[in-house]
Amino acid sequence: MRPNKSIHITTLIEYFSFFTLTLFSIWFYEERLHADSGWYAFNLINSESFHIEHGRFILFFSQILPWIALKFGLSLKSILLAYSLNHIFFPFSILLICKHFFKHKTAGLLIVALQLISISKGFFCPMFELYYVAHLLVLFAVILHSDFRYKYFLLPPLLLVICTGHPLSFLLALFVIAYRFIDQGKGVYKSSFAFILIITICYFVQSQYTTEYDLAKQNAFYNTLATASYDLLYFIKLIKMLLAYYWGVIVIFLLTGSLLLAQKRYYHLLIFIGSFCLFLAIANVSYYGFHITRYQEQVYFPFSFVVAFPLFFYVLPKVAISKQNILFTVFILLLITRFINLENESMFFVQRTNEIEQQISTARNLNIKKAIVSQKSLSYPTNWSYPIESMLISSITGNKNTVNLATDEDYHYQENSQHLDSSKYILRKWEIMPISQLNFSYFQLDTTQYQELISK
Repeated sequence: MRPNKSIHITTLIEYFSFFTLTLFSIWFYEERLHADSGWYAFNLINSESFHIEHGRFILFFSQILPWIALKFGLSLKSILLAYSLNHIFFPFSILLICKHFFKHKTAGLLIVALQLISISKGFFCPMFELYYVAHLLVLFAVILHSDFRYKYFLLPPLLLVICTGHPLSFLLALFVIAYRFIDQGKGVYKSSFAFILIITICYFVQSQYTTEYDLAKQNAFYNTLATASYDLLYFIKLIKMLLAYYWGVIVIFLLTGSLLLAQKRYYHLLIFIGSFCLFLAIANVSYYGFHITRYQEQVYFPFSFVVAFPLFFYVLPKVAISKQNILFTVFILLLITRFINLENESMFFVQRTNEIEQQISTARNLNIKKAIVSQKSLSYPTNWSYPIESMLISSITGNKNTVNLATDEDYHYQENSQHLDSSKYILRKWEIMPISQLNFSYFQLDTTQYQELISK
C-alpha cells in the first residue's frame, strides 16, 4: 500500500498544481500579454497563421490553441484566453503523455517544478523558447529511458525540434544524454554518440544561418565577457540575490546535491555541480547585474532544469519511502510558497493593466483612436510592447473599439513623428506599419493623426 500512497501523493501534487495554474491563466489572461507574449499574440491574430522568428520552430507549440480558436472564428477574448491557456495546456499534455503512456512516475513532478520554482514575473510573459525546450526535454528523457519499441524513430526528430528552440538547448540536451550515459554505462554508448552527433550537426547548421538578433546577442555576450568586472563584491551580491529571489532553486539544489552524495553517485554529482556552475557563469555574462526582471528570470531559467532534472529522474526513484514522504512534504511547502509569491507578483501586472485600460477609456471618451501618452504621467513601466498591448486589450470589446497607445518616447523615437501619416500606426517604437495591413476582423484604426492624451 505504501507505493500506492506515494503515487497518490504524486498525482495530487501534479493535478492540483496544474489546476491552480489554469485558474491563474484564465484570471490573468490580459496580464499575460506582456512583452514577447503580446508580440506573438498580435502577429498570430493579425495574420491568422503561426508566427515563428529566428528559426525557433519550437514556438509552433505555443500557438496551437489560439490558432484553432481563430479558425473557428471565435471572439478576440476567446482567442486570448486560449493563448494564455496554451502555455499551461502544453506542459500538462507532456505530463499526461509521460505519466499515462510511458508510465513514468516522477516526470510530472519535474514538469511542475519547471513551472514554478524560478518563475514569477515570467508567468506574465510565458512566450519563451526555453520553457518549451525544457518540457520537450522531459519528454525526450522519458522516451530515452523507456522500453518503447519505436523510441529511436521518435527521438531524433524530437531532438531536432528541441535544438531549434534556443542556443542553450544544445547544452541542456547534452546534460540529459550525459546523465543517461553515466547511469547506464557502455550499453548506451552507441545511441549516446548518435545523439551527440545530431546535436553537433544542428549546432553547426544553425551557426551558418545566424540572424541579426542572434548576432546582436552574441556580440553583447562577448562584450560583457571582455569588459565586465567579476570581483568578490559581485559574487557576494550574487549569493544574496540567489538566496533572496531564487531560493526555490537553492532548496532543490541542496536536496539534489545532498541526496546524490548520500547515494554515493559521485559522477552524477560531478555533472550536477558542473552544470550548475556553467549555467551560473553563462547567466551572469548574459545578464550582468542583479536587477530582477522577467528577462532576468528567463536568463536564469536553465537553473530550474539543471537542479530539478536529476532529482526527479535519478534521485527520487531510489529514495526510501520514508524519505520520499519528507521530500514530498518539502516540495509541497515549496510549491505553496511559490504560488503565494506568484499571487503577490500579480498585483504589479494587474495594476499595470488597469492603468492601460484607464488610458484606453480616456482615449475613447475623447474619441481618439491613436493616442500619445506622456511617459512621465504613467505609474508603471510601458515596455516596448505598450502599443501592442493597448491594441489587444482595447479590441477585446470589439474591433471598432481598437485604440493604439504610444508613449511620447515611442512617438519621437528616431524621428517617428516625421515618418507617420494618417494611414500608419506605431506597432513598436522601431516599427511603423500601414493600417491597411491590419486584420479588420479584430483590429480597426481610423486615418486620423496621433493626438496627445491628457489624463484627467
